[in-house]
Amino acid sequence: MSIRYSQDFKDSLVKLHQEGRSLKSLAEESGPSKDSIALWVKQLEKRLAIVGGRKQNFITHSLTGIERPSY
Repeated sequence: MSIRYSQDFKDSLVKLHQEGRSLKSLAEESGPSKDSIALWVKQLEKRLAIVGGRKQNFITHSLTGIERPSY
């Protein structure tokens, strides 16, 4: 049986990892495996890359006069 963790819980562990906590220490203290936390970190990085790409596209299109892309 798999355990479902809330997005807030995942985000809090990702934030702690980004602040310097090791995956091992977070896993030992909070319950999810190191691999699960590492996956959440990668998922956040992917979401940020997508959002960053959209912002860059919007800025580029605004500056060049090209019509804004639809998302």
